[in-house]
Amino acid sequence: ADQRAVVDAFDLLGVGGEAAVRPGRRAFTYEGSYLPITSLHCFAEELGALPMIQLLKESLPRGRSTIESAQVFWVNEHEDDFALYESLESLFYKFPKKLELACLVDADLHGPSPVADPKKKKANDVLFQRNDDLATAVGPWAPGMLAVVAGPDAFQDQVVFHLTQVKGYPAECIIYF
Repeated sequence: ADQRAVVDAFDLLGVGGEAAVRPGRRAFTYEGSYLPITSLHCFAEELGALPMIQLLKESLPRGRSTIESAQVFWVNEHEDDFALYESLESLFYKFPKKLELACLVDADLHGPSPVADPKKKKANDVLFQRNDDLATAVGPWAPGMLAVVAGPDAFQDQVVFHLTQVKGYPAECIIYF
């Protein structure tokens, strides 16, 4: 309900209106040594798409950055949670050779907390286990790749677990919004 209220508030925001977004428990910083960054792999849940849109607007135009390609995986619990879809779709049509966009509805996204061992409170990648297409669409890490994750902590934990434990991403090549 709280997330829906945020989407509704954005819908009511008029032309020239402003909104402030408070960052999550992690910050958007890249301290890795794998430069240049040539490929972005973005994972967003719900309004996590908002910072992704801004990042893509800045990094996809030719001459502004070293980014040659970007993949966006946007996961939501309901179809009507894709409130910012038109903005991402317009970027997709503007940069069809650089940008891949995948939207996934996962009705169990906010189910019980995904932990491999409840006693250790250790996260796992149940989101990727439930969605084979998503798991296979995310390729293994290679130098030049940077993953960007935006969404609630439980979502971030699953994505980071999958990227580091299954796909071989160095932790320093994953940044957060």
